[in-house]
Amino acid sequence: MSGTLTEPVRIYELAARSTVVDEFLDFSDLPRLAAILVPEKVEDCSVRVELVVSRADESVAVRGHLEAALGLQCQRCLCPMLFRVDHDFCWMLSETETRPGTLPSEFEAILLEDCRAEGIARGEGRDTTLKLAPLLEDELMLQVPFAPTHDEEACKATGDAFAARPVDGETAHPFAALAALRKKPD
Repeated sequence: MSGTLTEPVRIYELAARSTVVDEFLDFSDLPRLAAILVPEKVEDCSVRVELVVSRADESVAVRGHLEAALGLQCQRCLCPMLFRVDHDFCWMLSETETRPGTLPSEFEAILLEDCRAEGIARGEGRDTTLKLAPLLEDELMLQVPFAPTHDEEACKATGDAFAARPVDGETAHPFAALAALRKKPD
């Protein structure tokens, strides 16, 4: 099913048919993620998405898997690096908030009302259309580390640059004066 991830889809219709989606996403459809990629590695970058969309009572269950290769900048040596993402997720799309404890623990609740407020969903009830790419982009952005780094053996920065160095000279003891006061006779 081509274009399911980038075009608005009738999410309840996909769920009624228990739709399976297996597509690659282009970074032009993921502008926030594309903004953090380094140009030197863009040709090596890819995002593959597998989804199973099904009904769950009055809600829509989405079970998914993301595989991505992202060209990021190592924050240790500042050279380009390829960061791999292999991530499973489960969403429960719903019109109403679920009561605590009723949602299986592996699912993240997503309110369609919130999606409408963000402009990625339109319509009401069974006529709701939803853009999946922004939700998938959010899921990918959560997998990117705050400070990506190469493995130590692959990093061009030397290990000595980050090793703790012994302090030369005598170490100051800020409470030594208190110990001296305690020893003085009254």
